[in-house]
Amino acid sequence: MKNRLSRSLTVLFCCTGLLAGTGVAGTATAKTAGSTKSKTAGTTASPKGKATSQPGLYEIFKNPETKYRPYVRWWWNGGRQTKAEIERELDLMYKAGIGGVEINTIAFPGGDTLGCPALPWLSDPWLDMVQTAIEGCHKRGMVADIIVGSGWPYGAEFLTRDQQLQMLTIETIDLKGGERFTIDRDEILRRVNPKIHSVYGDSQKELLYLRLMPKKIDAFTEGIRYDSLTGRHSITIDVPPGDHVLYCFVKLTGYMSVILGAPGAKGPVLNHFDRVAVEQFLNRMSDRMNTKLGRMGGSNLRAAFTDSFELEGANWDKNMLAEFKRRRGYSLEPYLPYLIFKVGEMGNPVKEKYGSEFSPEVQEEVINRVRNDFDLTQRELFHEAFTIPYNKWCHRNGMLSRVQAYGRGLHTLESSMYIDIPECETWFGHHHGTSFPDNSMAGRGYTMVNKFVSSAAHLAGNPNVSCEEITNTGWVFNATLEKLKLTGDLSNLSGVNHSIFHGFNYSPKEAPFPGWLRYGTYFSERNPWWPYLRHWMDYKARLSVVLQNSEQQADVAILPPVEDMWSKFGSQRDPFPQLTYPTYANTMWEAVHQNGHGCDYISEKILTEGRSRNGELRYGPRAYKTILLMDVESIRPEAAEALEKFVAAGGKAICIGTEPHQSVGLQNAAANDRRVQATVARIKARYPQRFTTVAAPDSTASVLDWYRNLQRQQRITPYVGIDRPSQLFSQNYYKHGNRDIFFLVNYDARNERTLRLDFALPELQNKTAWLWDPETGTRSRIAGWNGKELTMRFGPEESKLLVFEEVRIDDPNAETIDVSAPGPCSGTPVKTLDGLWNVTMTHAVTGEKSTLTLDSLVDFNTLPMPELRHFAGVIDYTIAVNIDDPQQMTRLDAGNTYNGVTELLINGQSAGIKWYGERIFDIGGKLLPGKNTVTVRVTTVLGNYCKSLKDNATAQQWTQRQPYLPLGLGGPVRLF
Repeated sequence: MKNRLSRSLTVLFCCTGLLAGTGVAGTATAKTAGSTKSKTAGTTASPKGKATSQPGLYEIFKNPETKYRPYVRWWWNGGRQTKAEIERELDLMYKAGIGGVEINTIAFPGGDTLGCPALPWLSDPWLDMVQTAIEGCHKRGMVADIIVGSGWPYGAEFLTRDQQLQMLTIETIDLKGGERFTIDRDEILRRVNPKIHSVYGDSQKELLYLRLMPKKIDAFTEGIRYDSLTGRHSITIDVPPGDHVLYCFVKLTGYMSVILGAPGAKGPVLNHFDRVAVEQFLNRMSDRMNTKLGRMGGSNLRAAFTDSFELEGANWDKNMLAEFKRRRGYSLEPYLPYLIFKVGEMGNPVKEKYGSEFSPEVQEEVINRVRNDFDLTQRELFHEAFTIPYNKWCHRNGMLSRVQAYGRGLHTLESSMYIDIPECETWFGHHHGTSFPDNSMAGRGYTMVNKFVSSAAHLAGNPNVSCEEITNTGWVFNATLEKLKLTGDLSNLSGVNHSIFHGFNYSPKEAPFPGWLRYGTYFSERNPWWPYLRHWMDYKARLSVVLQNSEQQADVAILPPVEDMWSKFGSQRDPFPQLTYPTYANTMWEAVHQNGHGCDYISEKILTEGRSRNGELRYGPRAYKTILLMDVESIRPEAAEALEKFVAAGGKAICIGTEPHQSVGLQNAAANDRRVQATVARIKARYPQRFTTVAAPDSTASVLDWYRNLQRQQRITPYVGIDRPSQLFSQNYYKHGNRDIFFLVNYDARNERTLRLDFALPELQNKTAWLWDPETGTRSRIAGWNGKELTMRFGPEESKLLVFEEVRIDDPNAETIDVSAPGPCSGTPVKTLDGLWNVTMTHAVTGEKSTLTLDSLVDFNTLPMPELRHFAGVIDYTIAVNIDDPQQMTRLDAGNTYNGVTELLINGQSAGIKWYGERIFDIGGKLLPGKNTVTVRVTTVLGNYCKSLKDNATAQQWTQRQPYLPLGLGGPVRLF
């Protein structure tokens, strides 16, 4: 087993011959455990690999190549495409600054089909459309990916019964001693009816095993087997004395349907534990597409995509029992009543009490250990049956693999290490920027898997961390560019550097408003803010240039108690686990970064296969000086001994809450427990200064404060000291050659903050500090940099790229700025624009114009004209103002804009656009002596209008449960 992961990575990546983001042939070498990686100015590392010649980083930053631009998931609704509409939509996306598409055929969302026939997946007409899309992308310099199958998880109507997904679940029946119990087999099968979210109507049920167990179990017992009765129509059991439970084990085959599958690829879900079935499904796709395209990849498709594995309780295969015995060394059958549970929604165990009652000893020494072995076996089988064949299939067909490698049956960290483009997901939320509670994922945007996926990419030496970003299944018409930017920044903080937005709906322009809408933020030319989308696309592209070509730094490793969680509770449905264990598990990494440091998650495999020397644990390009063990009780002996080597080499290990004191798995449990205990005892005795145990965070203090105190007590020096850490401010530290780069984000939607930053990196002392602006592509020298400290002001929702260069750059266009200065409108206003505002409204959908006059700026919802609250489009607020001395006035603060983009026009000429944060404009030299006209243009979202369309089913679907949002310009508008 030693170094199997590293060797597999080497074979996998050397076989690809592809450069990420380009889809062109190249060379690649893998990073094995203990190697290091560096990137220098003027180079970009391909995944796992060799640097290719590029212009300097700043030159690419100014003018990003297409591959750095955000891509979109392109919902091919119902497979009802035409060549003309494909070309039209590609034009729209290209002009908006979108760099690529993921062709994603999905079920039709309803509405007028416009007579467009459904083109079944892999049919000749569908293949024609795919070829048109690929050629259209290439003409525009865009990139094309494609989802495997349709919907998720993939499957199809043509799957035979033995190729379909399988689950073993139970029904339990309480029985009294001494009674004769009779039940029809069909009645047992009828009772087994899991709450599957996506039910396939033609499933097969088989009664496999019957086991009579005591109601109360204080020591392991196999119970009484009645497997010989499973083939009978009527089953009769004479119950021995005492209370008992009859466990009825039922295998379901083909129980789940593809979620939102389109014609040709809907129906039952594929058995992902069956390698032959997986290969046959994949080859069916490639054989058809290669016939049309010559080759799927190469100069055609960059990558094949697989969505997250929402397999709803899948845990079985015809080889499960044999494979378990071969791998774990004992039979699983006697332990089935202790492991198999009733399945609820989305494959989660039901919460109701049922079955036998187990003593704590049986729970800890039997159930937990066998459950860990069972989950481990499932992960191994999934990897061998799906992940390895999938990667080989992608590479054989000239494509990169792009996968959301999480869900039950996969390792939250390690599974992403085998993928060319590992992907996570960030969700849109209207509350982002205002709420960030402890021990909850509320307010985050990024899901709990993001940090695992980005850590996996770092450990594998992979510069690409892809993300299904801005996933939106609710506020599709109320998403503002401001909230989208904020959510995207949160995504980047979690380690993401390659955004694939969710999503662009294929919708002909002839389709009645709002068009064909599966879901996803309403990226559409019908959205009022569509003309401004390019600003955000440029911002994201420039960020990606820097983040993809730099290496995120981390010298703290976090070992989460995944073995304990799997043992006690079983594997979880990531990225939305039913249980967070421990409660602070998903917020610890945030606290590390919010306190100026950097970290990765690791696993026991990383700990065991890494090398410890000079006070560091090294794995691939990563090196960690401190390891935090989060409530880790159980650990394999090999991992405990690797931890000992790390501490002996000078590293620091901090046990949070408890120390490891037992092993996992059933085989040789007692001996392995003693081995773990002896190892931990040696570490404590020999290295008491570098192996410590501290109390876990509790509910009375934030994890942020807890980690700050830990930093001080354990003398863990951060990259940058932050004088007033906040849950709404964070950072990531990157290196690019000799550049040191900090991505700093104030994700507070309401408040500015000024912070003193104390940099602990001695190499910065002789470097020049620059501010790179991702919105404009410009850079400015920072005044007041003394080689150690900076005071910086951040407006609401403001992010900054702070770049330290080794030499002074001769850039005659660069300004010198004071980043510590108060807000540009923090003083007393010279003039407040009061009086009558002439308001012109241009409706985004109907095109109608209307006017009114206001003597004050207020939310349209408060005006005595109900029709105003339903408006969507462009609102021009114009006022005449007399100026005596224009030189006194260099700034205009437009005040509050309700859920929209703000553009300023002075005397008919644009004076700037603000699409997030403070609406403050530089107006120096734009005002004239005497009379001027000032127009504040507000571009709204569509939500209130859609809510008013009571007869529009699509509009109501997405807005009827949402409130009316504030609308218009709230002001005050002031000159400074």
